[in-house]
Amino acid sequence: MISFEEIVTRHSRTFLFGTCAASVVVGVLAQIFHDGVGVALVVAAMLVALFFVVFGLLAGTDRYGSPAVLVRADGPSFETPVVPLNVLSAAGLMVLWLAFLLPERVGEVLRGEETWLASLPVTLVWLPILGALWWRAAKKPGRLLPAGVEIRGARGPVLLRWEEIAPEDVSVVDRFAIRGVGVRSRAFFMVSTKPGRLASIIRQYAADPTHRPAIGSAAELARLTGTGS
Repeated sequence: MISFEEIVTRHSRTFLFGTCAASVVVGVLAQIFHDGVGVALVVAAMLVALFFVVFGLLAGTDRYGSPAVLVRADGPSFETPVVPLNVLSAAGLMVLWLAFLLPERVGEVLRGEETWLASLPVTLVWLPILGALWWRAAKKPGRLLPAGVEIRGARGPVLLRWEEIAPEDVSVVDRFAIRGVGVRSRAFFMVSTKPGRLASIIRQYAADPTHRPAIGSAAELARLTGTGS
C-alpha cells in the first residue's frame, strides 16, 4: 500500500492540486453554512494544515519514512525525492488561504461588511507567495547517475563525477536551517529529506565502483535499502 509520504514525494503536483480543490470546496461550504457547521469546517481545515506541517517535519528525519533515493522512470538513475516539508508547507498555507482567508474576505464583501477595494489587495498578496512555494515544493534536488552525482542549480544541472568524490569528504551539512549532503573538497550541496542516508549511499559509490553500473535499477535500490530477498 502506498504511504502518505510516497503520495507527497512521488505525486507532489497531484497532491497539491487535490488539496487546492478540497480547500475551495471547504471554503465555499464554510460560507454557505456560516454558523456552527462553517466554524467546524474552518477548525478542521486548520487542524489539517497543522498536521501537514508536523508530518513534514517528521518525514524530514533519517529515522522515518521512505528511502533517500527513488528509481527514476526515464533513465538509469536514482532521483532524490522532493522535500516533504516543502510540499506540505505549501499545502498547509493553501488550505488556510482557500478554506478560510479568501472565502471569509469574499463573504464579507457579499454580505456588505467590506468592499472589494479594501479586501482583495490584502488577500491577493498571498498569490505570489503560494506560487513560489509551489515551485519550490515540486523541485527535485538532484539524482545519482552511473557517472556521478547531478545537482540542479540555478544555471542548470551540474555533474560531480564519482572519481572526484572522496568518501571521507561526504557529510551531512546544514545551510541556513536547510539540511543536505555536502562534499568538503567541492562547492557541492544537495538538499535532501534524508541527508544521513543519502550521504551513506554516496560514500558507498565513491568508495566502490563495482555497483555504479547498476544505479537506477530496482534490484540496486533493494540492495541499498536492504529489502532484497
